[in-house]
Amino acid sequence: MPEITLRDPLTAATEELWSDWPNWPVMPRRWLRRALRNAELLGEAAPLDISKHNGDLVIRMSLPGFAANEISCEVKDDFVTVKAEHEETAEEKAEEYYSRERRVGEIARSFSLPQAVDAERADATYRNGVLEVRVPVKHEEATKRVTIKTE
Repeated sequence: MPEITLRDPLTAATEELWSDWPNWPVMPRRWLRRALRNAELLGEAAPLDISKHNGDLVIRMSLPGFAANEISCEVKDDFVTVKAEHEETAEEKAEEYYSRERRVGEIARSFSLPQAVDAERADATYRNGVLEVRVPVKHEEATKRVTIKTE
């Protein structure tokens, strides 16, 4: 009996994209390689939850291993950007490393929010490896019906 393999659309598109890889110019290859690597890392390294609580949108993002001063968060309109960067400066000469992935790291993730928010009143806390951002939801202003007069 033949083996049936199911592929999701993203996998199929990626395989099609890579099939012509050797013919690409150098610059787009580097950019694409970096973009895909970052996309893979983001899915695993910075999972997030967005919920609504007492009129605020609450975003919780896992950022283990970072200190609060290594994280930046920006809220503009209904768009949030979180960046975290850690760079170890001290060298340990006593050990010989085969792989060293934990010492340096950068995560940048941007996403849109499901509702309009008041970005000026955004507040963030970082505790036990979890960044929590609270942003009040903007209340929709009532639409005023304007009467058109004729002369």
